[in-house]
Amino acid sequence: MLRERLVRTVTSMFGGLALLLAATGLYGTVSHGVVRRTREFGIRIAVGAGPGRIRGLVLRDAAAWVVAGMATGLTASWLLSRTVSGLLFSVPAVDALSVAIASGVLIVTTFAAALIPVRRAARVDPVSALRMQ
Repeated sequence: MLRERLVRTVTSMFGGLALLLAATGLYGTVSHGVVRRTREFGIRIAVGAGPGRIRGLVLRDAAAWVVAGMATGLTASWLLSRTVSGLLFSVPAVDALSVAIASGVLIVTTFAAALIPVRRAARVDPVSALRMQ
């Protein structure tokens, strides 16, 4: 059982590290997108778009990144499920509950990582945004 516990511990640690890296990467990507689109947000706010509309634009972009990543990850996990099936006990290689929980955690992490850039985008001052070059 020592080998199985070691594999479980190492896999859990790598999973946590992967989640942290995904959140950091997503934060950086969304933040960079907000900086690049600051002028656009300033124009939208100047012509009457509210903060909720701007938040929706940024969150939609973040959701698009997550959907693409989840589609890739779910496909890869389905293709590689036979490889790890020998290490699993009393759990099928493709477990719907595990996939649902992992997807839920990733979605919550996405919105947590996008929270700061979303708030920054919604508070753009139109005058200073239009003066930016």
